[in-house]
Amino acid sequence: MSDEMQLKERPSYVVMGGMVLALLLALAALVWCYGLSNHLAAAEQKLAVAEQRNVDLAQKQQALSARMQAATETLGQSVGLTQKQMELKAQSIMAAQTAAVKAQTAQTAKLAESEAAAEKKIGAV
Repeated sequence: MSDEMQLKERPSYVVMGGMVLALLLALAALVWCYGLSNHLAAAEQKLAVAEQRNVDLAQKQQALSARMQAATETLGQSVGLTQKQMELKAQSIMAAQTAAVKAQTAQTAKLAESEAAAEKKIGAV
């Protein structure tokens, strides 16, 4: 009978051991979940900071883009004025050259007339 009592008591220890093991596993799972929750909260906080940083950078980029657009337009107008000034200068130089060519042509024509008149007088003598 003592063998039967030992057999009856042994399964209850096994069941108790299994329950203790299940309880320990449950506690370990709770600790692990708590750790994951902390990691998740930290990751969410980092994500919020990154999103705010992205918003700030987007605003800075828009401001920079607007300034660059204004500078480009100003430079374009300045270059346009310079180009117009260069065209006006080129036109005035070309007009001066044309006038000089006309004056030289007129002077050459007068010289040719004078030469022809001198040859006529020389030929008449």
